[in-house]
Amino acid sequence: MDYNVTSAGGANSCTSSVDDWDVCTNKTEMVFNYTTCATQMLYSSKQWIKLLI
Repeated sequence: MDYNVTSAGGANSCTSSVDDWDVCTNKTEMVFNYTTCATQMLYSSKQWIKLLI
């Protein structure tokens, strides 16, 4: 899945058309490709994040 990041100042990054965010390979985890987009999207000191949908 492609995504764009907009900073608080309005700057855009991660605007390429390559797959940066993989939620299909393993439906129990989200994988961000930091090679194609170095902007850190999520952080957890415990190595996991719970999402409520």
